[in-house]
Amino acid sequence: MRPYKTFLVFLVLMVLLFGPSYFMSEPLRIAPGISVSWPELSQELSLWPETPTGSDTIHDADTDIPGADSHDTDNHDIDSHDTDSTDAVNTDADRPVKKRPGGFLYDFSDDAKLSGGLDDIVRGGTGQCRIMYYGDSQLEGDRITDQLRRELRKTAGGRGPGLLSPVPLVPYTRTTYIKNSPGWEKYDYLSYRKGRIDHRSLGPLMKVSRFSGVQDGAEGEKTAWLSVEPSRFADSLSAVYNKLRLFYGRLDDTLIINVSTGAGVLSRDTLVPVSAESEYSVTLGAADYLKLEFTGRSSPDIYGLSLESDSGVIVDNIPGRGSAGLEFTMVPRDNLARLYGMLQPDMIILHYGLNVVLNISSDYRYYEDGLYSQVKRLQDICPDAVIMMVGLTDMAHRDGNEIISYKNIPLIRDAQKRAAERAGILFWDAWEAMGGENSILEWSRRKPALAASDYTHLTYAGGAELAGLMVHDLFRPGTGSQQAGNVHSGDTLKAKVAAQSDKAPGITAMQIITYDHGKPLLFTGTSFWILLFFGLMIYSLVFKKPLIRNTYLFLFSLFFYYKSGGVFFFLLIISTLVDYTVGLLIHSARRKSVKRLFVFFSLLVNLGMLSYFKYTGFFHRHSE
Repeated sequence: MRPYKTFLVFLVLMVLLFGPSYFMSEPLRIAPGISVSWPELSQELSLWPETPTGSDTIHDADTDIPGADSHDTDNHDIDSHDTDSTDAVNTDADRPVKKRPGGFLYDFSDDAKLSGGLDDIVRGGTGQCRIMYYGDSQLEGDRITDQLRRELRKTAGGRGPGLLSPVPLVPYTRTTYIKNSPGWEKYDYLSYRKGRIDHRSLGPLMKVSRFSGVQDGAEGEKTAWLSVEPSRFADSLSAVYNKLRLFYGRLDDTLIINVSTGAGVLSRDTLVPVSAESEYSVTLGAADYLKLEFTGRSSPDIYGLSLESDSGVIVDNIPGRGSAGLEFTMVPRDNLARLYGMLQPDMIILHYGLNVVLNISSDYRYYEDGLYSQVKRLQDICPDAVIMMVGLTDMAHRDGNEIISYKNIPLIRDAQKRAAERAGILFWDAWEAMGGENSILEWSRRKPALAASDYTHLTYAGGAELAGLMVHDLFRPGTGSQQAGNVHSGDTLKAKVAAQSDKAPGITAMQIITYDHGKPLLFTGTSFWILLFFGLMIYSLVFKKPLIRNTYLFLFSLFFYYKSGGVFFFLLIISTLVDYTVGLLIHSARRKSVKRLFVFFSLLVNLGMLSYFKYTGFFHRHSE
């Protein structure tokens, strides 16, 4: 088949595969439970894919994400929750609060820490600033927080993904990929109620992890391991970190811990028995891979591990599937206080509400009271931290032949605002920022889609958009006390979304020709098909001219390898030059022994590079 015919066949194939996505925004339902989804070619034309998974809705192995039709509201009680006597709800605010435009409920002028705006807490060069971002399943996969972390580090620096659970809800996120040996378990307060754990000292992640381990031959001793590596979508500042901090407690016997990075074993230490919350830390240099190996007779309660830097911004992603944000008073105060004392958060963000929507009511005073008690607990434990509540995002359901927003969302949002006002903390209205009622439908129609097909969860692009709005409203460098409290109106932001959907995404020549470590060209991404499309089109025009054709294919191959692997494309150049030169030498050599010597040299160079770059990692990482 001639090249131009191959190109036409490829063009028809792309139209058949991707064309329906422009006319069918929803999957084609063939039968109950059976549907066909169409791939979209309308992602940002920046020559890299935007989502790390085939679906924007992330699922756990044993639990479904609550969607538009079902929520895990019964898992986290919102009508009644455990509180200590010190957390009794106070119907009056403890201090007067000046209400600011846009729903912000904080008097910046009276707070020296925020007198220049919220950007003061993330200014660079003054040490570490930790932002602990709590939320429901809207945060899973590092949505929202990944972009927030990127934006703040543009001016304030910082490295690493922050606080992680050894057994996360989803092992592969926008930032990290966590692997475990067999036998790891996580426990939350529901595990306590079911008798699977005998305490509620769960730490700031609201869960602890333990390992049962594998018998290693020593009497009574078992081994277990976990590893952390950056996902292929992690930006360079999140992929690399300088410090490991491991938080643990309730260790009954000595435990040997080996810490390895890509360069090999870094340290081997023994943790002694403890009952109280403790921290183990190791300076890593500049690592992008970590493996922890534990050997002992019993597992401690592991509250989490943090991969971070000593300075700059650390943003912790802490999702709670099915959570309404009422767990802080379920964990003993002293347990939280000691661990927050080690972490020293500068800001705590609470982003909940989706799991309350299906509890249809005309009065959400009970939820307001519950949130207020959570904030008071945090203020008691972390008096120096700035606390902000983020209102729930829009959420829609099918009503007859229409898909519309839930009518009770403004009531839940108002309950959240009142709780923030009573406690004297910041409130950011995410629902209004999205555009208000039915905005989730508008976001789902964007190209690329900003909301998933369940009309509840944001996509990674949508999470980035919401984080961008938050940064614009709250963390703008150089904002004064009056400006820091302002938020754009919903109508303004809705118009912004509509305007952006009508204009083509901007792309510069430098974005096309340069390699980005955080966004490489991948075979599975839309950008690969775009590149192949133009590659075949140009090839079909020059294939009759051998010199131009061969030169074009050579340069096109180099460009493809450069966009995929960066400077490693020099290996291809070295291999090409060596093989071409060796071919000429073999052709001109008279003796067979000399020809064989050149062949051996070519094999040595090619297989040597392959062995070094592909297989030495097995020795560094102790083959899992």
